[in-house]
Amino acid sequence: MSTGALRDGANSYQQRYPLAAKMPGRPWTVHLADDEHRYQLACFDFDVKDGASRVQPELVEQAQDQADRLVQLLGDLHIPHVLCESSATGGRHVWMRTLGIERETMRTLGMAARNLLSTLDFGMLSNPATGSARPPGAPHRDGSMSRVLAGDVRDLALPSLAVSQDQLEALTDRLAALAPPLQPEPHSPITSGDSRENASPRQMPAKNVARFQLVGGGPDPSVNAFICLLAALSAGWSFDDVARAVQTSPGLEHYRTRRTTHGRRRRPQHETAAKLAADWDRAVDIHALNEFVPLRRAGTSEPAPDVDELAAQLLTITDLQTSFRVQPGRWGGNDGSPMQRAILTAIAWLTLHTGRTEVAAATRTIAEIVGVSSPQVWEHLERLRTSGLLVRVDGGFDDKAPTWRLAPHRALSTPSELDRALPSEGSDEATPRSRSAKHLFIERRRVLDELQAELLQIRHDVFSYRGGLGQLGARLWVTLGEHEQLTVAETARLVGISEMHAAGLLSRLRSLKLARFISGAWVRAARDLRTAAARRLGVLGRLKARAKKYAQDRELHAWWLDHERRRQGQAPKTRPEMFDSRGRPLHGSRVPFKHRLFPRFPIRWDGRADYASARERVQSQRVYGQDEFFAVRVELPAFTPSDPLDDWSPENLYGSETINRLRRQTRKEPLPHPADDGLLVDLPW
Repeated sequence: MSTGALRDGANSYQQRYPLAAKMPGRPWTVHLADDEHRYQLACFDFDVKDGASRVQPELVEQAQDQADRLVQLLGDLHIPHVLCESSATGGRHVWMRTLGIERETMRTLGMAARNLLSTLDFGMLSNPATGSARPPGAPHRDGSMSRVLAGDVRDLALPSLAVSQDQLEALTDRLAALAPPLQPEPHSPITSGDSRENASPRQMPAKNVARFQLVGGGPDPSVNAFICLLAALSAGWSFDDVARAVQTSPGLEHYRTRRTTHGRRRRPQHETAAKLAADWDRAVDIHALNEFVPLRRAGTSEPAPDVDELAAQLLTITDLQTSFRVQPGRWGGNDGSPMQRAILTAIAWLTLHTGRTEVAAATRTIAEIVGVSSPQVWEHLERLRTSGLLVRVDGGFDDKAPTWRLAPHRALSTPSELDRALPSEGSDEATPRSRSAKHLFIERRRVLDELQAELLQIRHDVFSYRGGLGQLGARLWVTLGEHEQLTVAETARLVGISEMHAAGLLSRLRSLKLARFISGAWVRAARDLRTAAARRLGVLGRLKARAKKYAQDRELHAWWLDHERRRQGQAPKTRPEMFDSRGRPLHGSRVPFKHRLFPRFPIRWDGRADYASARERVQSQRVYGQDEFFAVRVELPAFTPSDPLDDWSPENLYGSETINRLRRQTRKEPLPHPADDGLLVDLPW
């Protein structure tokens, strides 16, 4: 047993005593594992505080719903348990009696539960050395105490009611199976003849429809409602469509009512609108980020990566994350290290999402994921490649993007947590392949969630350069959210900059209402006002404008490559059959599905490619217009010997002075004369 005293606004449990018959009169905890690091108890802690240790009403409701869901799963598996209210803030503890469970088994269970239950803090389930929790009846520093809500505390002291190894594995499998998919269920492609205009955006797979029809929002109304928003975005719904569905859809019960001690009560209309708008903005950000992941076809399952390859990927990425955490000076400062950290995070996220060690990612794609411009990304990609942290497998050619690979494990000096989780094959501690595979896939989901959360925080207009706060400002804002409070010196050390520079950035965050100075320390603002700050700085909408420009650049480049193939006498290349998240072809806004070929590239009257006209047509979305799909041509009369040849010469068609000037400028051969059997001439317009 451990006891502790209040210190600096947080509980500090430093004194260690054996378990006594009489409980101490101050806050105390009980260790979950014994001296041999085998778990004798398991505690699932559902936290209601954010990263800055502030109680959030939204988290209170989610924690209580998710604790009830875990209790329901335990009841279905006939596992004895005790549900407690941890303190007056509304947090929940779910206790189980175990008997000598190994660290890896408990850690895998904790990660599987965290992947499904977002408010769960599974740190104590993965740290047998110091992992502890306040048991039922123990006082809290705010004056309240842990109160039993369901179950019998005496069951926790009976070894006969301990959870078996098979029950824990069954619980782990159930939790892993219930975790939301990495991507929303893909939609069926539009059938031939449908266009983007006449195809209904409301059709969605049966699995997504079932979520909208869950009575009462299911066992976890808040999570189910948010997944419904992601499904609606994938189907092309607008905010107004979702707002109308909230009034009648059973699966969106979370927005109509809220949880209270006397059951669910209807929310005021303004609270429903505010909560729906906040969740919609968050869903839009996640949906926009997932657009960079290759979409799987409807009716197919997510590809399962090779277990050995996935183990190597996780070793490399967790090693990289450890370096981010313990070496702030290496990834901070003014030399672009925050940008390099963001780039490595993006490539690691793509690696785990695709399941491939080598990922093809264009510079513009990485720039859009991170939220900066492509020239900046290219510069730091070269620095990472030179330093050995990133390997460029293929430089890219034609319409293929460069292929990148993270440096192998041990390129960084810090050890990885997975080294102990996956012993070598020849050792006596090697776990069975099935158990290792289960652990790997659960670990993959946890790491993906962490990488995505970091990308979502730094990917915003306010953190863009040239008017924004930049990646260093983003790193400082994220660091504030990970701590309850920080001084200027602590902030400078964590971000890797000087105290003077840190003070200047903190002051700027304060002026934008992104940070606050309270009692001699800095904290992140309780409300996320990044959008308002971007509007104030004049950079709001910059990421959308950049994404639109990059999409036009990709379309123009693909069109030009098709033009080059035509010039070389090759057949026009059929564009790959690609679909967006709505299941619609990515060929422009007005192209029918059956038209998958580029039209002819605009040509000036001197025979050169007209890039200005092509870009104008791409920007105005007239590449595939009905009247411009095929080049406009005029059939000239057939040549006869009686006709003077000079009548159809280039000089007579365009003027001798113009032709001579073009010959001097371009040093090209004279334009060919028409054939004897007629001529088809592309008109200049």
